[in-house]
Amino acid sequence: MRFSEISVGDVAEYLREDTQEPLLWPVLLAARRYVLDYTGLTEEEADAHEDLSIAVLAVCADLYDRRTTAITGTTVSENPLLAQILGAHSTNLL
Repeated sequence: MRFSEISVGDVAEYLREDTQEPLLWPVLLAARRYVLDYTGLTEEEADAHEDLSIAVLAVCADLYDRRTTAITGTTVSENPLLAQILGAHSTNLL
């Protein structure tokens, strides 16, 4: 699946949600923006790397699962799979 082809239905399926909640559209948009900002790629460049679709879905899952306003711990951990995929395609390594 290409980066630009990810739909709300794909996100709902990845999250194992029965319905396509209205919340999923902004989650998908935020996840796409996060991946593009992290890598420094354009949407057209991201389409050339199918593994970035997994990164978008992983970010969606993280955003969806952590919908609270309170932080309950002091340690923030990064998903190692996400970091590896995004790091492999990063062009803005400043």
